[in-house]
Amino acid sequence: MRMNNMSARLKVNSWLAKTGRRPLPAHLSYEQFATELRKHTAQKSIQVPFASRADAVAYIRYIALSIIE
Repeated sequence: MRMNNMSARLKVNSWLAKTGRRPLPAHLSYEQFATELRKHTAQKSIQVPFASRADAVAYIRYIALSIIE
């Protein structure tokens, strides 16, 4: 299933809210959104900012598609 950028962000924010975490602000760029998301999902050793928008969007979509509801 293909997911557009906004749908992926909405699904991720819904998941964060359901797990008791604060949803990420909508005004963040894709790079900032993905970096903040990675703080919730990744090991501490790989929490560095994303270098490109394409990498950030790919990570957001990956997490959104990984969420099992």
